[in-house]
Amino acid sequence: MADTHVLFVEDDDVIREATQLALERDGFMVTAVPDGLLGLESFRARRPDIALLDVMVPGLDGVSL
Repeated sequence: MADTHVLFVEDDDVIREATQLALERDGFMVTAVPDGLLGLESFRARRPDIALLDVMVPGLDGVSL
């Protein structure tokens, strides 16, 4: 799992930070961002193995992303 990179897009700070900590504790590398536009930028730059997306985030919603 140490090689698995997760992109996590969530606009709620508490949920984003708690989920990031939990994923990292389980051995995942995590990029956590607060909006869809940063999510798209991060996806293009880092090519994660999986993306966890909140559907209703600012900028670009999770469905469009």
